[in-house]
Amino acid sequence: MSLIRLTSLATATVTAALLAAVVAAQSPTAPRTYKITAADLPAPSEHHQVPAKVVPRPEGASLTLPAGFTATVVASGGFKRPRNAVQAPNGDIFVVDSGPGSIWVLRDGDKNGTFEDGERSEFATGLKQPFGLVFGKGALYVAATDQVVKFPYAAGDLKASAAPTKLCDLPNGPVGHWTRNIALTPDGRGFYVTVGSWDNIKPDPDPLRATVLRFNLDGSGRTVVATGVRNGTGLAFHPTTREAWVTVQERGGLGDGLVPDFMAKVVPGRHLGWPYAYIGPHEDPRYKGEQPDLVKKTATPEVLFESHSSAMLMTFYTGKSFPAAYRSGAFVALRGSSETATRTGYKIVYVPFVKGQPTGEYQDFATGWMLGPDKPEVWGRPVGITQLQDGSLLVVEDGNGTLWKISYKGA
Repeated sequence: MSLIRLTSLATATVTAALLAAVVAAQSPTAPRTYKITAADLPAPSEHHQVPAKVVPRPEGASLTLPAGFTATVVASGGFKRPRNAVQAPNGDIFVVDSGPGSIWVLRDGDKNGTFEDGERSEFATGLKQPFGLVFGKGALYVAATDQVVKFPYAAGDLKASAAPTKLCDLPNGPVGHWTRNIALTPDGRGFYVTVGSWDNIKPDPDPLRATVLRFNLDGSGRTVVATGVRNGTGLAFHPTTREAWVTVQERGGLGDGLVPDFMAKVVPGRHLGWPYAYIGPHEDPRYKGEQPDLVKKTATPEVLFESHSSAMLMTFYTGKSFPAAYRSGAFVALRGSSETATRTGYKIVYVPFVKGQPTGEYQDFATGWMLGPDKPEVWGRPVGITQLQDGSLLVVEDGNGTLWKISYKGA
């Protein structure tokens, strides 16, 4: 086994401890495995702002995957800001186009494996930045930035048969993190919603922001489950333990090596740090001495991703078509950095679970959207990921507005 330095963190401002936080390659073709711990964190340092430049997909460019996997573009163009997709019970694909506030239905009528322009129908529009989608009994639940609504749904519907029913209001405003994800509780009695902060680092005047909330299925009974959640994006319940997990985008301004994005268990009463602390009781120097009790209370997340990776949506794998090593773990989309001198993210990673709990590691799964870690150009920014009924994965990327299907054909 060889050790490879984390080039995305290898700048003069990042300490040797974080450089030693490991990327292990078991063979030239094995996926890189990362394990970052709280002990690896550097001191705060110089901040960089290096936005990505999205370019068209180069001719012949495709994704790099583990042996036996293939990736195919199944839809491209026609979306302005696609962020999420789910599969309906009858096999149709529902895609959220957050920019114009629309939900689209894709149906492969000619069974050729792709969705042409004539195979797309606008199910609903007029929503304010919709993001989270989940099917329940006879309904499609949608988390927009300002509310959760429910559309009636019957198998095969290509257009909403009635106006949505508002279930609850959500904190929102003219600025701040706008994404709101939703997951139905395993007992079918309620749903969880993520609500991001209104600012990168400033404390929220609204105590319902930077939280994970729970509601009854009819939108009543709001309770705060977890706090200090700066920008929770991915949200899912583990298929066997039935515990909720969230992926979180952390703050900027503290240097290339801070603060790692993460995946954490959603435990009632758990505080995940924002804005006074991060990754356990590491106090944010911009708020030194202001909230010592909250700093002390801050939990350490179970899985840390490279800083500024922009962790997005996640899905636990329950299919049978992938090798057994991928079952019951989580796939996570990392949209990619804009605040590091060396680019990181722009990939799908796999988080292994053993006996219902993560090992703390994660592995590269789908890479290739970057032209290079030292170049500003990228040709894709993966944001959404969902498992399809055939066991394949559907990936949404919002840079060029494409949908990819990842399948296993055998090594």
